[in-house]
Amino acid sequence: MLTSDEKSPEREFIDNTSLHGFNRIHHPNRAIRAVWIVAMVGAYAGFIYMAVEMARTYFSYDTVCDVKLSFEDKMTFPAVTICNYNRIDSHKLTWAEWSILSTLLYGSAMDVPTLQAFLGPTFSGVNRTTNGTVTNATTMDMAAAVRMKGFDISPTRMYLCEFGGGSCTELNYTHTFSAYGNCYTFNADAANPLNQTIPGATMGFQVVINVMADSYTETIAASGHTDVGLKFLIHDQYEPPMVETHGLSIKPGVHSFVSVKRTEYYNHVPPWGECQDLNLTYFDAYTLPGCNVECRGKHVEERCGCTAYYLPGSAPPCDPDVLFTCVKDVLAEVNEGKLTCDCPLPCSMVKYSPSLSFSAWPNQLTEDYYSTTYNLSRGYLTDNFVVLSVYYEDFSYMKISQLKAMDGGQLGCKYIFMSVRNVHSVIESLFSNMGGMMGLFIGASVLTLVELTEYLVARLSKSWDKKKRPQAVQVQPAVALDTSEKKIKQPPDYFVIHK
Repeated sequence: MLTSDEKSPEREFIDNTSLHGFNRIHHPNRAIRAVWIVAMVGAYAGFIYMAVEMARTYFSYDTVCDVKLSFEDKMTFPAVTICNYNRIDSHKLTWAEWSILSTLLYGSAMDVPTLQAFLGPTFSGVNRTTNGTVTNATTMDMAAAVRMKGFDISPTRMYLCEFGGGSCTELNYTHTFSAYGNCYTFNADAANPLNQTIPGATMGFQVVINVMADSYTETIAASGHTDVGLKFLIHDQYEPPMVETHGLSIKPGVHSFVSVKRTEYYNHVPPWGECQDLNLTYFDAYTLPGCNVECRGKHVEERCGCTAYYLPGSAPPCDPDVLFTCVKDVLAEVNEGKLTCDCPLPCSMVKYSPSLSFSAWPNQLTEDYYSTTYNLSRGYLTDNFVVLSVYYEDFSYMKISQLKAMDGGQLGCKYIFMSVRNVHSVIESLFSNMGGMMGLFIGASVLTLVELTEYLVARLSKSWDKKKRPQAVQVQPAVALDTSEKKIKQPPDYFVIHK
């Protein structure tokens, strides 16, 4: 039993706890006491609701979009890859070489008379020597043949190359292969990329190239390219150029102005995001184009048993007839989605968005200059010369980061300009938000846990002491015996038994 001066653990906790409201529920005024009870129930209900919502948000792994617009004094210039619609130049071929390459170009082997009849009067009347550099079709290296007999950017074809107000040459380009044959990438060195220091078209990259339309060997009769001009792609230095699927086209007789915008993406790993950086076999850094190129090469190797000259792989090179049939069919199935590639989203990537505008080229005086200087006929520039300018219009770029929703405390996309939020760990934010809700609704803190522990210890101690205390046992009164009119003294109506 408690003495009048001794309080129960519950009363002691209620009177001294830092939790708001408990010391008010014993107010002598019933109305005030009822108000405090209702207020406490509402506060605890609100805290429980908010705690459950925060836990649900955490375990749903939602994300927010953090978008930052930045301005720089200079910008890293992208890589620019240029390809010709024509794989093999006719002016570089003898009739014997053209006959050997007929399987690659037209899908069937043709001797010289058959080839001349197939091509018609456009080329059949041209005198060509019988000696050449392309060897027998059964042993020739297709990569070497395309490299030697295809599109080039020698000084005889590249009439102008400028960057940042200075000149550039073919030495500033890196050669690659594509389904269009030879391609050349300007500013391909990821370790030492060029910077544009002044915005505008005159301080970017400009090139004038002769596509030599009269040397095209492609024909629609054999599923060849029917266009005249260049395909180009603006991309990051770490990405292999996928000109076939992402390239843009420009035609002769116009000046194409391409203003680019740079965007950096930072994606999150699972379970908040889906990014994953895989190890690639033929590329140093993981990129979506690199993964897709390796995947295409793998499908070709598995189905055709060889490696196309414009795809990575370890199998022997594909013969011309295999390139025209099996390889073309496999790549068509990849493009149609029948053959899939497991290429997850990279955790970081850089993309360039082009904006094109055009003007007629050349004007009268420019045509006179080129015609006189290079001994070209009038009208030749309009049919053969492609002019391309790539540049930054301004030195701003967008940075888009995928962040954990618990860090942001909200869902959806939040746009932030000129500043970026510091990212804390999710667990830290979860406990921080929980602590804020506890303080807001019920006035609790970490020290409140000490108070609860103290109460539980006191409660258990009281219960233990109660079990050890002597217990009073009620005993029925004994019947009084009257002998010799002498009363026997009754024993007390209770006695103590010690257990």
